[in-house]
Amino acid sequence: MAVPEGANPQKVQAMRHMGAEVVERGADFDSAREWASAEALRRGGREGEA
Repeated sequence: MAVPEGANPQKVQAMRHMGAEVVERGADFDSAREWASAEALRRGGREGEA
């Protein structure tokens, strides 16, 4: 799961507690989403599957 750098630490911790791999990328949600889409493509997935 991609979140912006500096995202709410309690929310990030809750996501991790539920088993999510949380990656902090970008200054805002759109930047994090763009990184996640590119990473999904890099890993052989389709856009929107990150």
